[in-house]
Amino acid sequence: MGSAGSFVVPRSDRPLVEAGAVAAAGGEPCWSARDGGWRILQILGGDDVDGRRLGAETGAPTLVASVVDGDFAVVEGRSPSAGRWSAVLSPETAGEYGCPDHLLVDPEVSAAHAVRWAEEAGLRPDPSAVAAASTAEGDPFAEDLLISSPPPWA
Repeated sequence: MGSAGSFVVPRSDRPLVEAGAVAAAGGEPCWSARDGGWRILQILGGDDVDGRRLGAETGAPTLVASVVDGDFAVVEGRSPSAGRWSAVLSPETAGEYGCPDHLLVDPEVSAAHAVRWAEEAGLRPDPSAVAAASTAEGDPFAEDLLISSPPPWA
């Protein structure tokens, strides 16, 4: 069984455990990394991190991925120009869990939004890798799709 919790990915100068949106969600921070101005924090348990609030705190594009038992993840991206978008990683598994239809966005649509988000964030995404990730199933865990090296949105 994989994890249940969240991955939080914003551009931020300060540790994510200091962010009000992260503190409000609760849970147990268990892993973090930093690459340039980007930070990633894995939180076990707790509530979903409010991406809107986190974006307001950081003033930068953010990703928040809520992982369900390591089997699938609901990803929400936010940025000042591209706005809000969402995607589900491991969409077939998510459907088997009964994930609500409004979250199971067309993978081509979510991939296009993810590419726009990444470009706005100053990254150079590989559109074909983003498209592949949007239809891939976790093997064995959905979170592996989030923290691949390099991630498709980088």
